[in-house]
Amino acid sequence: QHFTWLARYIVDKGHDVVIHLGDHWDMPSLSSYDSAVRKAAVGTAKKADIDAGNAALEAMHEVFEKSGWNPKHKILLEGNHDGFAPAGRLGRHLAENPVDDGLLHPGLFADSWLGWKRVPFLTYVDIDDIVYGHLFPFSRNGKTTRHSLSFGAANAKTQVQVLMRSCTAGHTPGLDTAQVRTPLRTYRGIIAGSFYLHDEEYMGPGNNYWRGVLVKHRIGPDNPNHYDLMEVSIDFLRERYR
Repeated sequence: QHFTWLARYIVDKGHDVVIHLGDHWDMPSLSSYDSAVRKAAVGTAKKADIDAGNAALEAMHEVFEKSGWNPKHKILLEGNHDGFAPAGRLGRHLAENPVDDGLLHPGLFADSWLGWKRVPFLTYVDIDDIVYGHLFPFSRNGKTTRHSLSFGAANAKTQVQVLMRSCTAGHTPGLDTAQVRTPLRTYRGIIAGSFYLHDEEYMGPGNNYWRGVLVKHRIGPDNPNHYDLMEVSIDFLRERYR
């Protein structure tokens, strides 16, 4: 239902560029953290994981179709959970289970028929001089480590200082922002990885974090901050559109 709320908001505001920061499909049936879950990853469980994510995207597009508005650019970043790249959960599963090759493929995922541009995990897309990726796997000294490959940059400040570019990532729950000012321009870093209603069981009391979407206004070199950032919480969307 929260994807329906989001779609109505997009239609109301007329936004024509939508960027999904990744892990739309959680794919718990392929998780390597729970051996019992992994052993139970039969075809039915995989299909249920895919169907759940597909239903959310299709709910968005039902709103778009009824309204007559469809964003011109819809970009979906693969995450570590739903990525077919070698480092993604789906990519690793297929490498370890070649019997599923041909049975588990991008054509099963709704972005493929709803007009989204899929960006492979650990590759990036530049839009309006802002780099977007599910995560940026760099430590403070700019190196890729096993830890940073799993968790991304430690925070938004590290992320933007290492890249020296305006850059936006998902992956980590909550919202973290930072600015690095230079004599010539300002670079902005964002990590925002939570747009969902459920609590994560493994986080316990740590589930009290920001959830929502972000809107960037007045993007360009004439803006001393590169862009104006607006937070739209999931609670706001619920109150407005439920």
